[in-house]
Amino acid sequence: CRQKLDKWRHECHATVDRFYEEKCQELQQRCVEKVGEKQKEIHQLKLKTNELIREQEATHDDICSLKATIC
Repeated sequence: CRQKLDKWRHECHATVDRFYEEKCQELQQRCVEKVGEKQKEIHQLKLKTNELIREQEATHDDICSLKATIC
């Protein structure tokens, strides 16, 4: 009876470990995706800022818009 209980315990721990690893991988993938999205947003902001500087047409509304996007 003890052997069956130990076997059951071992199988349950293995199941929990597999589930944990799966969720860790999913979380890692989501983090990578979010970082990628944020990097794209930052790149777009840099492009817009450089464009405004180059054109020297940064209006108050443009600056407020950039601030709102960053925050």
